[in-house]
Amino acid sequence: MTELTFSFPCNDEQLIGIIHLPEQCRKTGILMLSAGELQYRAGCARQLVTFARKFARRGTAVMRFDQRGIGDSVGDMGVYQDLGPDINTAIAQFRAQVPGLETVVLWGGCDAAAAIMINAHSDPQVSGWILSNPFLATDKVKAIVSRQQLLQRLLQPDFYRKLLVKRSLIAAYLRTAIARPFKKRSPMTGAGESSVAAPKAVKIPADLPIKMQQGLADFKGSTLLVMSERSLVRQQFDAFTARHKRWKTALRSPDVTRVDVESADQTFSTPAAQQAFIAASIEWLEAGGN
Repeated sequence: MTELTFSFPCNDEQLIGIIHLPEQCRKTGILMLSAGELQYRAGCARQLVTFARKFARRGTAVMRFDQRGIGDSVGDMGVYQDLGPDINTAIAQFRAQVPGLETVVLWGGCDAAAAIMINAHSDPQVSGWILSNPFLATDKVKAIVSRQQLLQRLLQPDFYRKLLVKRSLIAAYLRTAIARPFKKRSPMTGAGESSVAAPKAVKIPADLPIKMQQGLADFKGSTLLVMSERSLVRQQFDAFTARHKRWKTALRSPDVTRVDVESADQTFSTPAAQQAFIAASIEWLEAGGN
């Protein structure tokens, strides 16, 4: 296996890509998008390196790249519908660097999964998607899920047992809250005013779930959904899609395969969860899922 690092242009900015190249390549490669907005080089970002090398050792070329404004790539960070140019130029560069590729599978989790669904549903070069815990949590979705979780909790007997046991703690908390002097708090520390500016919030489009559903319905390739049991993003996705007929129809398509990973969190942070994720992906790819 060879690993190649290179830069390529996207809308007058320079993006950084890394290709994991096996000695003999399959005709389908995997293009991995970074997720989670600003990332550091450990955690789920480092996890992509591990996954990419596993695929490459099995004969699948993989390209990882930093979208504009993320990691080593320059420019303003884009999200969701802004990432079409990044994805398109990355696909072109991947195929130019690995001439034997005929099709590409896009890989992304959370907001990267959402970006793929919105921007990459009509490209004939894209034969498949591997998506984990797609993010569609607009304020409306969060409100729906929070209400459902509250109602479910109110129906559980142990909630009231804990409430009775902790009633003295609740009273003490209320007394402390009332006695605490009011003062302006910084969004970063919760203390007094600070000169440190909070990170700029990413604005989530209100029509995000609609565009994601339309993209999934229009996509002619195959999709693997890998979902985490303990992920709040997964819970929000399931709660919202279960309420909408078009989402349910799209997810029931024979071209959509879903795998649920028991006890996994949003980023598949444990070795067992990572192994389950990679095993499901390999099985789907080798079974002709794309």
